[in-house]
Amino acid sequence: MTPDIDKLHRLVDLVGAKLNALPAIKVGVLDSYQRHRQASETALNELAASEGARWRSQGNGTTLRLAGVVSGSTMGSAMAMQNWLIAANLRITKLEAEARAHVCEHGIRWPWACEECDRAALMEDRP
Repeated sequence: MTPDIDKLHRLVDLVGAKLNALPAIKVGVLDSYQRHRQASETALNELAASEGARWRSQGNGTTLRLAGVVSGSTMGSAMAMQNWLIAANLRITKLEAEARAHVCEHGIRWPWACEECDRAALMEDRP
């Protein structure tokens, strides 16, 4: 896997865990809506502090930017996180497809390592 794909997989797991940890909304219990919103905004603030996410909530919706993936929702911060998961999984699928299509100059198709390319990369890193 490439670093971008690995990072996105890790962040998908992290955002998914934060979504699953949100308190449930109970129909007719107004406090549950408030607790859910506050918890989702706390989760977004934690993602901002630990992962560099950027988010904002305005009258027309919430936008989340994390690891180059942008999503939004007019239905609140939790839904913006859910939409981010969908967008991140689509990005992973695209990156993996691009990586599978990669063939090095020696005819080796990803994900298998090419010893010649690895050796050349090691030589480039030396002073």
